[in-house]
Amino acid sequence: MLFGRHSPEFLNSLIGKDQLENARDMYSKQLDREDASVSGAMNGFYIQHNISIGWSALRGVAVGIGGLVDLAFNAVQLARYSAT
Repeated sequence: MLFGRHSPEFLNSLIGKDQLENARDMYSKQLDREDASVSGAMNGFYIQHNISIGWSALRGVAVGIGGLVDLAFNAVQLARYSAT
């Protein structure tokens, strides 16, 4: 992002001039705020989606840590029984 801001040639080499113009055109338009129910539904969807991603990431960390604890426990048990 920093390179693209300071060097337009870098952006053109990455995504091409046509795609860059399409992105600029897409984000230059004002949002239509006349239909508040659609806007509210879209906000609700994005919030729910982002929260579910966060919970999935947290669950992955918790399961990963639990898996490492189980692995360490099993390694200690195997080392103890193989030593006897």
